[in-house]
Amino acid sequence: MKVFIGILISPDKSITKLIRCIRSVEDQVRKPFDFDIKVIVNESTYSTARRVKQRLKRAGLDYEIIETEGTGLAARGHNSVLDAFLSRKEYTHLMKIDYDDFYYPFAFQMLYLI
Repeated sequence: MKVFIGILISPDKSITKLIRCIRSVEDQVRKPFDFDIKVIVNESTYSTARRVKQRLKRAGLDYEIIETEGTGLAARGHNSVLDAFLSRKEYTHLMKIDYDDFYYPFAFQMLYLI
């Protein structure tokens, strides 16, 4: 079981909240499955995606940034997370989380037990 964890953020949003979200994934007490974290920058341009990447590196975080183009349609960001997951055949499961949310320390263990 390999999980794609897609964290969705818009370019004008708080990097501090994004870092908290990433740390909540990294700091899981038990990690019963293999996972990769991907940061999906919704409606990004090269400069906004690069800014997010630079801010994460300054915080000691180095994750793949996936850029999406905005269409102005509702749910485009969420659909882009699904598209990124479906385009990568090595993953069996998807967990999507918004940049301003977080997982409690035992979340992965509880999900695994379900």
